[in-house]
Amino acid sequence: MERILYLIRHAPAEDAALSGTRDYDRALTFEGRELANRQATQLLERGIRLDGLIGSTATRAWQTAEVVASILRLPESRCVKWPILYSAKVQELIAVRVSKSWNTVALVGHNPALTELAKHLVKPGEEAPAEIPMGGILGISFPTNQWLWPKSGLIVLKLFP
Repeated sequence: MERILYLIRHAPAEDAALSGTRDYDRALTFEGRELANRQATQLLERGIRLDGLIGSTATRAWQTAEVVASILRLPESRCVKWPILYSAKVQELIAVRVSKSWNTVALVGHNPALTELAKHLVKPGEEAPAEIPMGGILGISFPTNQWLWPKSGLIVLKLFP
């Protein structure tokens, strides 16, 4: 059985300068919530189910994660907040410990880390995107014994707004 990692970049959020909030605390805009809903609905319509979700604790990322989890009917017990995702580098993302029972996982976070992770994980010859846009979802499939191994993944879904 293959394992699939869905890299999900948070949907659009408030402008920190206009809202007066810290970057970490920026909430999704109305349009951001709508985009997160549309993207998650497309996952559902494609028959995609998650075994687990790991999300950044930054407000906009966790709000995106909540929308995805709700639409895909993922129990709260399978949604994990991982604070380091807010400022993580590729090596820290690779160190994410994923339950051995989870074969399909979403990682909800931020750029540039998500895009750099995608470039690090896909096989030579696979074209990783130059950037995962806000609200974008990139699915990467791995052979069971190579979960999150560098240069071993195949892109199986590119769902960009």
